[in-house]
Amino acid sequence: MFGGMTYENAAIQKPSTKRDRPAAQSRLRSEIQRPAARERPHRTRGESDRGEIRLEAKGKSDARLAEAEAEAKASIAKAQAESEGIRLVNDAVAGSNPMLLQMRQLDVEKSRVERWNGAFRK
Repeated sequence: MFGGMTYENAAIQKPSTKRDRPAAQSRLRSEIQRPAARERPHRTRGESDRGEIRLEAKGKSDARLAEAEAEAKASIAKAQAESEGIRLVNDAVAGSNPMLLQMRQLDVEKSRVERWNGAFRK
């Protein structure tokens, strides 16, 4: 070589022939494909992880939706029961039920007793 430079590996200095090229190319191709082959399972695993994450997120959103619907149904049922109770009380008062009037008088008397401080009027 020019300039007195020599390589430790004599094969480097040997000129390549057409016969050597396919072997070198196949070696190079296999070296390139090896890392790609190792990465493929990671990519498919990542894609499947994304799919699992999507399914999990969809499941969570479905659960929240079902919970919200259940709460709405419960509040509707509670409101209907309360309105039914109010309607029954109004019907009883409108019919001037003597028993209801007597219960109201007892409630008033009870509240008086609870407020009483133990002293009589002068």
